Amino acid sequence: MSLLICIMVNVKKNGSVGYNMKCYKHNHLDAVGQCQDCGKAMCKECSDQYTLHLCDNCLIGNNEQVKNSFIKGLIFPGIIFVICFLFFLSVPMDGENIFAKIFGALLISYYFASVPFGWRVLNKIKFNFILMMPIGGWFVYFVIKGGLSMLIGLFSTPFFIYKHIKEIKSINRLKQEILVEKAS
Repeated sequence: MSLLICIMVNVKKNGSVGYNMKCYKHNHLDAVGQCQDCGKAMCKECSDQYTLHLCDNCLIGNNEQVKNSFIKGLIFPGIIFVICFLFFLSVPMDGENIFAKIFGALLISYYFASVPFGWRVLNKIKFNFILMMPIGGWFVYFVIKGGLSMLIGLFSTPFFIYKHIKEIKSINRLKQEILVEKAS
């Protein structure tokens, strides 16, 4: 129905006919742009509302894709953490101090779960000379990169987790605001 409302014929004073597109959301305002995804006409207020020129429905869909990528970014390290934790809990220890066993399993699990976050940090660094290496050079490269990922991941993991959770909350909050606005 909104597409039917968007186009209105306007007869000018000199008798010529012009077409004014109206905003899909504010039917009384002329459109100055359109949604980058679906092409809905948008007024200045709607097109300036978000960083991307998207209508509410397309923004929700775009944000859901971003949210899913953030969730996927947390799932793999989470799986590594759980597997390592369960494995190291099952390893028999001398003396069987349960507190030391749990604490050790948590530390080692965190250490291994932080590798993907360290790898992401290292992926942002580009080395031009790597393209021209023999197979042995690639092996050394990945061994060094894996070791550095473990070290860098120890420090970068809390920041990645905080960033991912903050973005997921922000996306959910924006979605709720849009849905509340639509309902009213």
